[in-house]
Amino acid sequence: MHKERIKTTPTGSVQLLFLDRSTLTVAPNSDIVIDEFVYNPANGSGHMAVSLAKGAMRLVGGHLSHAGEATVNAGNATIGIRGGTGIFTTKEVINQVRAKRGSAGLHQRAAQRTRYHSPLVSFDSNYPADGDES
Repeated sequence: MHKERIKTTPTGSVQLLFLDRSTLTVAPNSDIVIDEFVYNPANGSGHMAVSLAKGAMRLVGGHLSHAGEATVNAGNATIGIRGGTGIFTTKEVINQVRAKRGSAGLHQRAAQRTRYHSPLVSFDSNYPADGDES
């Protein structure tokens, strides 16, 4: 799959199940692009990249995320998902992610730095927290 856009209406939503057993739930009034999804079930290899332009989505990671091969692009940041569940929202300038299980890494393109968070920690990609940089 390559460059597939999904736009939901104010009353619509969608849930997708991928071959690697990942699920992507898109909230009402959202706009996302599945930049790329490649998966080889024979050896479990591949990668997944999704861009969130507007709204909210939930990604429950499958085989690819457990191998560290799933990313979400949200405005000024790229978030790597390593197993588990992530909830992503955008509001004009602020992008947020919450790792429900597993972990998430945030790479801020402008600052050229990466932060990693353990489960159940929220962070805002525009405002670095003290001691979170690596």
